[in-house]
Amino acid sequence: MVLVAEFLRRVVETHKTQRATEHSYRSALKALFDALRPAEITAALLHKSPEGIHLVNPVW
Repeated sequence: MVLVAEFLRRVVETHKTQRATEHSYRSALKALFDALRPAEITAALLHKSPEGIHLVNPVW
């Protein structure tokens, strides 16, 4: 429960800047994933285009 509370605290803190974008929340999400199961979760940035969805690069 502490991990989720820390994640939400970071999300709220980022949101309060009023300049946050989708990418602004990546570090909070990464920290949550790393704390939950660091060896079992791999995140990637996907790009959606008319041709389909493509892997752009690892998020972290």
